[in-house]
Amino acid sequence: MTYPLLPINTVLLPEFQPYSDQYGLITDSAQGDPSGNGILFTGHYVVGLVEKNLINDQEKERILEVFESCQRLPGLFMRNPVGQTNYEAHDDLIGILGSEAKMIPNKKDRKLSQSIYNYGISVNADQLDQTEQDPSKQTQNQWVLRLLNLFPGRNRWVFNTKNPSTFHVNAWLGLRREVIATMAMGSGNEVSLFDWLYWATSMMLLKDTSDNNAYILAMHSCWACEGYGLMTDWIVRHVQAKMKEKYGDFGKLLGTYYQDPNHPLIKLLDGVVV
Repeated sequence: MTYPLLPINTVLLPEFQPYSDQYGLITDSAQGDPSGNGILFTGHYVVGLVEKNLINDQEKERILEVFESCQRLPGLFMRNPVGQTNYEAHDDLIGILGSEAKMIPNKKDRKLSQSIYNYGISVNADQLDQTEQDPSKQTQNQWVLRLLNLFPGRNRWVFNTKNPSTFHVNAWLGLRREVIATMAMGSGNEVSLFDWLYWATSMMLLKDTSDNNAYILAMHSCWACEGYGLMTDWIVRHVQAKMKEKYGDFGKLLGTYYQDPNHPLIKLLDGVVV
């Protein structure tokens, strides 16, 4: 069943209206200005709605439309619909993977997660991004690209939103194998043993001294990967237990992240652990 879409900046819960921007993304303050991590913050919002049984099909469709509006190309997500001036970081991608998993349990039905994985594994960034103005950074780009071009297929996983299909180290996720594993498992694709072990190790190495952002991204990764297999699910439970031990719940974890103690995400995610 389809529903008439509300304006994309009309959130379901009224307390979030001051905390949403003109694109429908959740912001980090009540100013309504676009934030650098609006996709990730909107992912938190989704998790809270699902876990508190507040989401409906109309809101799911609105949120998916908001996410889709941030694509420059299928699977290549910008920080907001006009965010072509920044290189995309992996945190927003993890936010989509984790929150879409909460909305859509069947991995094969997660179209956005599949588009992220498909873009990353198929892009061939064998040419240099010529838009970089910093000579030292461009030298770094040149040497890394030369090295990667020696090994066919190694110049994949480049999510360059400024100049798609060209190489820049700031857009290259090839060294973040735990992120690549999350993309694979979250979209229902096969993950290599090396990438799975890298992901598992990074999850198991979370400790009391790890910062709040590491736990936030680990939780979204676990939500995306849950259901991939028995060992994966055991690691997911381990991460959730570690988060609960250190912070109590996801709301309290976000309370250590946001400078605004009244941010409605903190209350929405109060009590959320799994």
